[in-house]
Amino acid sequence: MTTFTFHGGAGEIGGNMLLIDSPGSRFFLDFGMSFKRHGEYFSEFLQPRTSNALGDFLNLDLIPDIEGLYRNDFLSHNKMKTSEEPAFDGILISHAHLDHLGYVNLLHEKAHVYASSVTKGIAEALDELGSGSKDDFVKTTKSFSYYENKKGEISRIRNCRDPEIKYSQREYPLTVDRGEFEVGSASVQIFPVDHSIIGASGFIAHAGGRSIGYTGDFRNHGSRPELTRAFVENMASSDLDILFIEGTNIDEEKGMSETDVGNEISRLITEAEGRHVFASFPVRDTFRLLSFYTAARNAGRKLAVNFRQAFLLDKLDSNKALERGKDIIPSHDEGLSVYIKKREYGLIGEDVEEEEKARDYDKKERPYVGIDNQICWKDVRDNPGEYVLFLDNYSVQELVDIQPVEGSIYIKSQCEPFDAEMELDWGRIENWLDRFGLQVKRAHASGHMSGGEIAEVIKTIEPKLVVPMHTQRPVLFSDLCDCEVLIPEKGKSYEF
Repeated sequence: MTTFTFHGGAGEIGGNMLLIDSPGSRFFLDFGMSFKRHGEYFSEFLQPRTSNALGDFLNLDLIPDIEGLYRNDFLSHNKMKTSEEPAFDGILISHAHLDHLGYVNLLHEKAHVYASSVTKGIAEALDELGSGSKDDFVKTTKSFSYYENKKGEISRIRNCRDPEIKYSQREYPLTVDRGEFEVGSASVQIFPVDHSIIGASGFIAHAGGRSIGYTGDFRNHGSRPELTRAFVENMASSDLDILFIEGTNIDEEKGMSETDVGNEISRLITEAEGRHVFASFPVRDTFRLLSFYTAARNAGRKLAVNFRQAFLLDKLDSNKALERGKDIIPSHDEGLSVYIKKREYGLIGEDVEEEEKARDYDKKERPYVGIDNQICWKDVRDNPGEYVLFLDNYSVQELVDIQPVEGSIYIKSQCEPFDAEMELDWGRIENWLDRFGLQVKRAHASGHMSGGEIAEVIKTIEPKLVVPMHTQRPVLFSDLCDCEVLIPEKGKSYEF
């Protein structure tokens, strides 16, 4: 008997957490955070407790209570039952958005995590830029333990600077971004797909005599639509018994493509000649970054990225699965600048020694301070027509020092707010933009297919059963296709 159970992603956007249980194989498809359910209990100022995050999540029903699923250091510290080995064969991660990856840090330390090499690279960057066990996507911090320091004293592990003592590495056994592998007795194929983050994947699995398609998040109007088309063609030839398909935009018409966005950005930047141009887009969307990079260069400008983007670009630049110029560019590219904002004493841009400036920054940022293409507020202020500056919600304060010239623009290239908290955040940003006289322009392509495109995919694949996920309106699927549609409920198991 083969069953599936949605522990997240049913009747909601994000939080995908789908358990497939078949004879000889037990695995999850994604293990993500539901922003909606998480936000019902936590906020920026009300966080899970460091000492009991796992217990908090379990008691609030944010994660499933399954024996052998979670890491032993957390379980032991909270006097819960531990297990030497994980009680499942693996976790398949479709991409590195937190609503698909966000709770991987809680998993058993011996869990096998299957993801593309690019997704693993992004997860490693999240680890390296984060702090503590909440970012343990690839490494695992040995939390709540002790070690003997150089003085021979017993100290808490958080004070340890030796990574060999402080961390262990999670198992990411997959070595291909496209191909076949085994998870227990199940045979699984991974395929790259087009989405709003690089490295996204879909899966076809054969488990318990059943064939399963899992789309993750996908689209066919981005920078790599041919990837999604190839995945759909492979699902169509696999005689799927069941198709788990996302429906974020099931009730929307087809919108802008990434090409459309690039053209609109180019027009806006060209029209803003001699004035400041600021841009906001998802920080890890390297496809959108490349669209802005190309548009900026065509207008005789440089795209100025922040430290985190530069770090990610350099992390991924060595990945052989990516093509430089088409998929990725390094931070030292002649068309890029790295913008370093003020910290600590605010010495960046002042006439002091570079070594003293660098002391304002942590060890991860320091390698970018003083490099040839590093810029700061003064460079942008004095050269309004030279850069397109990435300006996210965490750096709008830089406007105080930059003092944009009249007629400057802010290009908003991301989704509109879809909940009360996001509306409050955007309202706050609007106050800053209004204060400094910035005109808001919009150019965005979704990371998801429209309803019509989803219907065409289902028609092409012809699965025996369709199960909508990652959507707030699963009932609309019944109107889109002729095959059987099952609307899943969270926590309920289904045989197939």
